[in-house]
Amino acid sequence: MLNGSSTQISIHASTTIIIVAMLLSLVASGCTTSSSQALRYSQSEVERIPLTAMRKLLLSGSDSVSIVVKAPPYPGPLTVQRSDGDEHVVVANAKGAVSRLPIGEISEVYHVYHLKQQTVQSAPSNTAEAVGETLIYAPLIPVAVVTWPVLSSMGLDEHRNSEDREKALLLYQGMTRSELEAVQGKPVEKYNCLRQSGKGTPYELWGYDKEKVIRAARYLFINLDDGKVGFASFRMPGWLECSPIK
Repeated sequence: MLNGSSTQISIHASTTIIIVAMLLSLVASGCTTSSSQALRYSQSEVERIPLTAMRKLLLSGSDSVSIVVKAPPYPGPLTVQRSDGDEHVVVANAKGAVSRLPIGEISEVYHVYHLKQQTVQSAPSNTAEAVGETLIYAPLIPVAVVTWPVLSSMGLDEHRNSEDREKALLLYQGMTRSELEAVQGKPVEKYNCLRQSGKGTPYELWGYDKEKVIRAARYLFINLDDGKVGFASFRMPGWLECSPIK
């Protein structure tokens, strides 16, 4: 089981040293990195996410994405490794200790994109291959040992982050009408929508009570070509013409 550690301060310091050393190394070698991004779901947002949608989010990790959570019973960040039944996930702490964590105990979630390292050959050459660029995902910031201040600094500013449609899509994208209704309930508003030009994909727009969903999921767009959620917004979009469905 996970235990509190008296070395949290030293972990924070060593993490900072590692990050600085890596960045200095990259600058010296002529490499560049794109800025990282961590989508943060605050405690108030987590409380509004249904279990099925939360499971979808927690299991969205990949080679280029890590899912990091905060749970009050445990100190420090926890990295989600896999599911364990419908209501639990397996997580690892900074020391690699593994535990079974109830999803209901999670208070914050970070969807962390690993830094993308861009390598450019510095030696002169006449060949096209030699001057080509190679893009690789490089987990320069060790998510397993990173501390909350570092994670927070990786995110967007708080206001923009609360409105980021990608946060809603990570929860609901790909759901059918029946799946969305089963997960989030009936919408309080429904609209048929088309682009103002009259061209393009038609949508059915479902509007939810802003007190019951995260801000970015106020309006969810069901693509009528495939019948699945494909877009989200915190407000009615001006580029669509919509008529209420009665």
